[in-house]
Formats: sequence, C-alpha cells, structure tokens
Amino acid sequence: MSDADLRSHFDEHGFVRLRSGFSAEHAAVMADAVWTELKRKHGIDRDVPATWTVTEPRGLGALRRKGAFDMLATPEVKAAIGILMGRDGWPPPVSWGDPLVTFPDQGTWDVPADGWHIDFPARGAPGSTLLLKWLGYLAPVPARGGGTLVLAGSHRLVETYLRHADPSDPGRSPTLRDAIFGSHPWLRTIRQPDPPSASGHRAVRLMEQGAAVSGVPVRVVELTGQPGDVVFMHPHLFHAAAPNRSPAPRLMVTGTSHPCIDHDRCRGPVLRPVTSAGGVMPV
Repeated sequence: MSDADLRSHFDEHGFVRLRSGFSAEHAAVMADAVWTELKRKHGIDRDVPATWTVTEPRGLGALRRKGAFDMLATPEVKAAIGILMGRDGWPPPVSWGDPLVTFPDQGTWDVPADGWHIDFPARGAPGSTLLLKWLGYLAPVPARGGGTLVLAGSHRLVETYLRHADPSDPGRSPTLRDAIFGSHPWLRTIRQPDPPSASGHRAVRLMEQGAAVSGVPVRVVELTGQPGDVVFMHPHLFHAAAPNRSPAPRLMVTGTSHPCIDHDRCRGPVLRPVTSAGGVMPV
C-alpha cells in the first residue's frame, strides 16, 4: 500500500492495516513473553487448554514495563505513524503497548449490542490527548476469533458532532455514543440485540450491508489479522470487544500515542487528534 493509499483508507474508514509491519519471528518472541507471563500470573499453560479458564486475563502490565513489545517499533511501523500523524518528529509513546488476550469461550458469535466506545474524550483531557491507537498481531486472529470490532466511518460522524457541539462539551464516550448511535435507525439497531429467531441476520445487516448516515458509509468491521500485522485506528473510531469462538486465544498488543500524560511535565503544545484533513494541530 502506498503512503497516499494508507492515509486515504485511514481518513475514509478510520482504520488501516499495515501488513507485516514487524516480522513473524518477532511476533513469536513477543507471544512467548505473553505466554510466560500468563503462566506466572494466572497459571495458564500454553499447552494445556484445561488451564485456559480466564477468558480475558488482566494484570499483565509487567510486560509493558519491561519493554516486551518494543520490537513493534520497526522502521515500517514508525514511518506509517508519521504518515498518519502528518508530521515528522511525532511524540514517541511511553511504551509500545499492553497485551490484549482473549481465550476461546462457548456460545454463538454475533455483533455485540453493548460495549461500543471510544477510549478518550474526543476533545482530549487536561494534559493529554489521544492521537492514534494501534493493534499489533502476535498470533493469527481469524474471523470470530476475538478480533476487535470497529464501526468504520464513525470517526467522521464524531467530527460532525463536534462541529455542532458546545465548545465546553469534551466529547466523552457515553455522550457521543448516545447522540450518534441514536441519530439514525440503522445505528440504533447496533445497540438493540436481535431476537434469537433472527440469528445470523444481524451480522449480515451490520457487517455486509452497512448504511449511509449523513452521506458517510458506515458498517461494522471485524479486525482479523496475521502475525506481524498492525492496524492503526483513529482515536474517534467507535469499537467494541468481540467474543472469541475460535479454538485458539487472541494474542495482540494494543498501544497508543499520547503527546503528554502529565500536565505538569508537558513540554511544547498539546496536539489535537488526527483529522480527516490530515495531520495534527497544536491547541
């Protein structure tokens, strides 16, 4: 994918995939580190599925503190971030991410009605603004394998909301979700579970058919991937966790770029999130 195509896809859909952003060998090394920590922290053994009793294990922050995922910082990944930021010299992350693990669970798979959110107030918070989010794949994530679901195009609906909102409105996730998901019949159905008799229709309607909302094409996309892939997400892109109905756990790294995380230590201007016009802007 060319630099222009990378930026264009990101601007239109709110996410873009960089295939083989880091090597499969490095993905395996990082996956090994996750498994080691899972065994130390939770007694979860890679080779004993009977120990996979925690669907979404937490408390794995030691990996971040040890820099276990610094191998994500390849020239290709850093170049892509520069393109999406629209500038050189973008603020480096404090770390390259935290593990994101979802073990298989029983049940049917469908698009969830709950859990849709953005990670940070759209207009930022004192001393910190989310600029970019990324997901690095340490193992294959197949369809229905726990891959994050995104509402493609929703970042553009957030942008429209902010243009008309009161300047004092920080754009918190619940406020934006209620306003945007309540603005159109198709969007409202995302938060309304289908009856059991309509099994299968929901995914088709939301993931294949999609809709146009105020001229913006939107649909739910499942972020599958292969080891070494990196998906970059706009900070205003609504997304949700999905169940893992595959035989293997989802092993990923989730990272973010914040220009400043401590107001008293800020140096230089705080930056607004990337926009569809490209680039980041000082406030």
